[in-house]
Amino acid sequence: MNLFPQKVITIGMIGMGNISNIHVDAFRMRKDVHIKAISDSNQSLLLRKSGELDIAETYPDYRFMLNDPCIDVIDVMTPHSLHKQCVCDALNAGKTVICEKPLATTLRDIDKIIRVSESKKKYVYIKQYLRYSTAYQKALELLEDNKIGTPYFIQCLFTGNSVKDYLSPLTWRGSTSQAGGGVFIDVGVHMLDLLQLYFKFPSALYMQSRRITASLPEKGEDFASAIIEFPNNLTVSISCTHNDIGYKFRWEVRIYGRNGVITILDNGKQEKQLHVIKENKIVYEFTEIDWWRQSNIRALHDIINRILSHKSPPVSYLHARSVIQTIRESYRSAKTGKRLFLNKTAQV
Repeated sequence: MNLFPQKVITIGMIGMGNISNIHVDAFRMRKDVHIKAISDSNQSLLLRKSGELDIAETYPDYRFMLNDPCIDVIDVMTPHSLHKQCVCDALNAGKTVICEKPLATTLRDIDKIIRVSESKKKYVYIKQYLRYSTAYQKALELLEDNKIGTPYFIQCLFTGNSVKDYLSPLTWRGSTSQAGGGVFIDVGVHMLDLLQLYFKFPSALYMQSRRITASLPEKGEDFASAIIEFPNNLTVSISCTHNDIGYKFRWEVRIYGRNGVITILDNGKQEKQLHVIKENKIVYEFTEIDWWRQSNIRALHDIINRILSHKSPPVSYLHARSVIQTIRESYRSAKTGKRLFLNKTAQV
């Protein structure tokens, strides 16, 4: 039920990089959302976006935008390291917040956000789009229906081409100070969101990471591979690279059960295919079209619906915290070369 009859949510957006495009598209599909103002510290980008989007109200410094009493929601899409400050400033200004993943890059920063959110009684809605993919939702249904038996091994692969970003000091992608790490925090956060949603908190992990083409000292790993142990004897492999000059953007997931295999494969952002395979035969198949765009739109529309009806965020703070803990411990494993056991209350 909409608790705001005839209400139009007014949004201010912080950070107008590439990901802002899908946010704008999703918001402008709805009559109950109005983008009132945009902010970016890059004034040339801000000016260009103002013209493209026909939004006259712009702020090089987002803090002035927070003073507008007509803005209900702040949408944070900045580099990862800025999330904590932007989110806390917005909460302290009495705003509800939408935040791109990850909520923050350290547990200390996440705990700060949680304290401010609870103090101000305002929610932070984290956008994790992969859980809104119908192919992954279908995979969960198949697992719940025991179609392949108990899963014992999951193989996850992400490839992308961000070589230019890793070779440039002008971009924040891959920067350990601005992004919180390299490829693993950038894309591993998506798969860990799903894995920990489905299979709960991992018990142990081991990761190796390397810089293949990244040569700048401020850049992190552009390749990482982790083995993560979950309850019920489930082992998960997550490998990711930003050096793929062949396929570029691609997700591959294979779930091995005692009675069959589920594969979820795409070759880019357009089509995602799910197959259930038993004894070398495809016994079930499902195709998701325009999956990346539609998953992002569904994620943002669900968040808007929850804001309108005063429902809690789809990604809980505890869940977001546990995902970041897994990521930070993975980096510690890569640094020490050791298999690590996870403590749910650790401060990283």
